Amino acid sequence: MVMVPRQKPLPIALGVIGLIVAVTGGVLGSGPALLLGVMISVVGYLSWITQDVIYRMYVTTPAGEREVFTTKDEEFAQRVAKLVRDGIPAAPASEPASV
Repeated sequence: MVMVPRQKPLPIALGVIGLIVAVTGGVLGSGPALLLGVMISVVGYLSWITQDVIYRMYVTTPAGEREVFTTKDEEFAQRVAKLVRDGIPAAPASEPASV
């Protein structure tokens, strides 16, 4: 199972750009620039809080690696991973030599 964390660069970049535009608008006395900067900062904040951590499960088959499912629910992902691990029989350590 693979955990895909929140993506940080875009929300941080939006927040910083919005803050720079808002401060510049405030210093220059430009209402539209101040408003635009605040709006961009709010979009950055909202994009940060609405992101979820995603859990993905992959299974290796003879044909290659396959994605089984993607979910936001960690408990569900852990239960399914345990069921899959318990349901797949252990591979034999080595094949007996044939004579």
